[in-house]
Amino acid sequence: MAANQKFTEELGAALANFLMWPPMAGRISAALMASPKPLTLTELQDQLHASGGAISESTRLLLTTGVIRRLKTPGVRRAQYEWSDDAWVNCAKHTRDQVAKLQDLAERTATTSDGSELFLSRIRDMEKYYHLMTDGLARLSDEYETQFRAEQPTEISSTTKTMRT
Repeated sequence: MAANQKFTEELGAALANFLMWPPMAGRISAALMASPKPLTLTELQDQLHASGGAISESTRLLLTTGVIRRLKTPGVRRAQYEWSDDAWVNCAKHTRDQVAKLQDLAERTATTSDGSELFLSRIRDMEKYYHLMTDGLARLSDEYETQFRAEQPTEISSTTKTMRT
């Protein structure tokens, strides 16, 4: 198994477990990370030996999290996709935002629930946990973004000059 193919399979499984993504989203991530050029859905489908539906569904997820970008290149009929230069910054922000939604749910439930004492105790534990997670992820996300931005060259790559849609 070639190194890139092994990485594709392992990242697919790891992201599926860690981020609760479908394995295909991880495989697409790995393929785009390894690709020196943007790829169309058809190219991803061929490279990953996957159905069009699986590729399309997973690229929508990856676009939502900001780890990939959709490109409309002049002279190319089909949209292309590339790994975002700031993918991990966007992934950290997306994770932080999702955890914040769980914290908000716990806070709202704790103040409006007429549930049992056991239920309220569990909700308060959930609230404390997600408060700690939200604060920690916000700090980590901000710190990583600051570090990432400081390390970036002022010139943008040739692929980032392409018009994005």
